[in-house]
Amino acid sequence: MITTEFAGCLQPTGCMIFLGCFQEMPEREAWHILVEKPPVEMVYLQDIIRTLKGMEGTLNVVSSRSSRSRRPAKVMFLVHNMATWDSIADVHNEMAGHPDFEVIVASIPRRFPGERHFSHEDETHAALDAAGIAHIRFHAGSNDILKAIGPDAIFRQSPWDYDIPDEFSTQALSFSNLIYIPYYGFNLLEHFTSDRNAPDSYSDLEFHRACTRIYCESDLTREMMSRRSRRGSDNMVATGHPKLERLRDCVNTPSWPVRCAAASRRPARLIWAPHHSINGDGWLGFGTFRQTYRAMLEWAREDSDIEMVLRPHPALFTNLIGSGMMTESELDAFRSDWAALPNTAESDNGDYGELFSASDLMITEGISFLAEYLMFPEKPIIFLDSGHHAPFNQIGKMVADAAYVVSNVPDALKVTIDYLVRGDDPKKGAREAAFGQLIPASPGASRRIVQNLHELLLDGFS
Repeated sequence: MITTEFAGCLQPTGCMIFLGCFQEMPEREAWHILVEKPPVEMVYLQDIIRTLKGMEGTLNVVSSRSSRSRRPAKVMFLVHNMATWDSIADVHNEMAGHPDFEVIVASIPRRFPGERHFSHEDETHAALDAAGIAHIRFHAGSNDILKAIGPDAIFRQSPWDYDIPDEFSTQALSFSNLIYIPYYGFNLLEHFTSDRNAPDSYSDLEFHRACTRIYCESDLTREMMSRRSRRGSDNMVATGHPKLERLRDCVNTPSWPVRCAAASRRPARLIWAPHHSINGDGWLGFGTFRQTYRAMLEWAREDSDIEMVLRPHPALFTNLIGSGMMTESELDAFRSDWAALPNTAESDNGDYGELFSASDLMITEGISFLAEYLMFPEKPIIFLDSGHHAPFNQIGKMVADAAYVVSNVPDALKVTIDYLVRGDDPKKGAREAAFGQLIPASPGASRRIVQNLHELLLDGFS
């Protein structure tokens, strides 16, 4: 029997290298290397050897996958941020109980804006342990182990290669089917930066183009993403979003972290959710924490009739320090003052649906919380507008129109008091209308995603 197998690699220099195996009979095997000569200079032999060493593992994975008969498909979940685990949690649970899938979860290091080095794997490991999720732990130099496992598909939590080590980058995972469920509920922006010629960060990064599947929350989102992707829409499937369904399912399981002394009536409950894009460098531009945190602290001190939970974006505090906008001691002092009040708390755990469910209203600068809080359309949302953020798209404009838009904390306080004391809520109808348009009629996003992956990975085998 004649078999052929090959792997290819495009060098940063532009040189294309193919490594191929031709096997005419079991005892005779020939390997061939084809190197494309660049127009200016030959690639050094040592560079080729290093490339081939990396390609050998890829070829072994491709070979084992192409020669196998039907067996449970191995699916790897690479987890670097437990704050966004809720986007893939129900898919993991659905797949873990399916006889045709072998599910493997791995905690990996990360860095957020403002950080120079990778760390935090121990935090992710501890959070997975606390959630009862069996997993392995990956550190530096784990790509060979990942290839030895040979997953048929790999879920990654975000498209940002910067956030994770190189061995988990888009190119490093090219030996498998890359799968992505956006970590946010909805795409609300036309583009991320002031540069309209920059690649679209929602749909046209190298990561998006390399994905075998991207699961979208609606046909509208799929259509919007496909217009901006140079690859088109062949890898995009509209299934609904597990995260949104998970949020809505929390309506009957509220949980609130503030534990005030007994009162004659329950205090009002407010979530304050500041964003991390504070730099003013043209990237998103939603954050106002530096301008508003003192006023929010003073409000909490003066109004004991309102309980406030600070829910910062996971990258906010590292970005504040890394950008030099606050020193570590300044930030620690604020957090200490906030924690010392009897009517405040800070929330940073992964799941926040129960927090949303227990609250009465939210103040946020964006981005995804503007839409995700609409899963509870009976609750008002106050959009603290920076005045210089990236423009909203069609969905974003609808979501912003359903919020109370203010530019400072005193105006946010007025909207809050008008609602809590007088019951004024003229945006309620807009929230209900937006909720009706954004949420698919039929639940079951996780089941549809698992079924689609079953068709992709297994239905070709008998």
